[in-house]
Amino acid sequence: MDQQFQEHFLIRRTPSKNNQNPITGKLDDQFLITQTDHLRDLSTNLIGTFLVGDIYWEIKKGDNKEYFLSIWVENETVFAPIYPEEVSLNIESGYFFLKIEDIHDKEIFFDDATQANPICKVMHTPTKSNFWHFSIRWFFNGIELVQWSKAIKNRMKTFSKSLIIEKAFFEEPLYHSLDPKEYLKNNF
Repeated sequence: MDQQFQEHFLIRRTPSKNNQNPITGKLDDQFLITQTDHLRDLSTNLIGTFLVGDIYWEIKKGDNKEYFLSIWVENETVFAPIYPEEVSLNIESGYFFLKIEDIHDKEIFFDDATQANPICKVMHTPTKSNFWHFSIRWFFNGIELVQWSKAIKNRMKTFSKSLIIEKAFFEEPLYHSLDPKEYLKNNF
């Protein structure tokens, strides 16, 4: 990943604005527990052109939801969701931020030396409804961990949640937009 991306920030929606643990002040783990199966491919957005207020927009259930959430292919023409039929505003949502350099290429060290250590990768995964969509994914020995085996599933849940909780913050950072061409020329 290009250094200019490492210095940028991701935003992740939570179902509630009350998303901090009252004792630690960190992200409350309940907001990752409900998404445990998504920890192997956690959806976020790159802040810049995508603004904090955009986090409140949601694609509604319906005939076109799968279309809007599917991966966008470069040079593909797509149609915008129609408001209010296909998209809605949910101002009850909360959010947290992550700095890309705090999580990208970070290795989680298992205490078992016989097992490969997973590495976190931040990847540009634009959807038809969101060009600024990025995924947090996990790799073992350079191979994406698509399906977690039962043997490492619980370990990965614990370790990946811990990394995100440790690095998440709530105060809106200073950020700027990148030219969309920069997204496409980078190999994530």
